[in-house]
Amino acid sequence: MPRAAEREDVEKTLRETKAMLEFILKAAQVGDWDLDLVSDTSRRSLRHDQCFGYQKPIPEAEWGIEVFSRHLHPDDRSRVVDSLRKAAKELLDWSSEFRVIGRTAAFTGSPRGAAFVGRSKLRPRGCWGS
Repeated sequence: MPRAAEREDVEKTLRETKAMLEFILKAAQVGDWDLDLVSDTSRRSLRHDQCFGYQKPIPEAEWGIEVFSRHLHPDDRSRVVDSLRKAAKELLDWSSEFRVIGRTAAFTGSPRGAAFVGRSKLRPRGCWGS
């Protein structure tokens, strides 16, 4: 098979896989996200942002650990952020249950899971989760 045809097959499979993942996340009403720990920016789905009280996507540069922590209930904030930072430092899987103070309401968040990936100067590069 010529390289161009192989590439087309791979790209088609990738598009189909992405569409399936988006369908599953939408059906489960779950948001997904990636956090770049070096630049403290993230990529998030609209559903993720909606869980924090936003109706439109927030720009990537406007969401990092600090902004995330400001959305946490004050009684949960230090526990959640400390456990997130520890997991990043030690490259551990992370999950936490917490309450979110959104722009319009507060609700109890379901467990959020993350896996830390990559390293940059012996530090994790980022994490992703749902």
